[in-house]
Amino acid sequence: TIASCTKVARHMHLAVQSGSNRILKEMNRHYTVEEYLAILDYARAVVPDIFFTSDIIVGFPGETEQDFEATVELIKKARFYSIFSFIYSKRAGTRAAEMPDDTPHKLKAERLNYLNEIQRQITEELETQLIGTRQKALCLGVLPDGRYEYRLSNNAEVTVDMEGTKNEFYTIEISDYINRRLYGKGV
Repeated sequence: TIASCTKVARHMHLAVQSGSNRILKEMNRHYTVEEYLAILDYARAVVPDIFFTSDIIVGFPGETEQDFEATVELIKKARFYSIFSFIYSKRAGTRAAEMPDDTPHKLKAERLNYLNEIQRQITEELETQLIGTRQKALCLGVLPDGRYEYRLSNNAEVTVDMEGTKNEFYTIEISDYINRRLYGKGV
């Protein structure tokens, strides 16, 4: 549907939670890392310009350094546009809430920061690849500095010096990437 319909965004959010099959099983997830990556590969084969976002939890009870490294490898293979990453927190009524949680919070925070830095680098690579391309973009409105913010179909946001009407589509050219931000111009 995404490939055949221009009205559907080229963006998908698919929560994965962990890159460790052992942890996924402990989380009662009914998929493996390999199955998850196969879905991404299929979608990219059908919609080459699609961007993915996901959810990641670090510090799930019993997570080892090997489990964490598996999550790092997943992030590198999946090449998400962005992730929503969290340190595990107990949820009443879940099986995990009864599991021993012996990973120090400081180590969990270090893992989270490390993972987020890798993701930041991937996001920068994906966004800089857009420089020089023309894109259909939705105007989100005016920014405090008088420029306008637009959103691409793949969910990337672009600052443009072109005035636009909120919720209307325009064609823009991505011209630069500065301080973790895409910039463009109207065409």
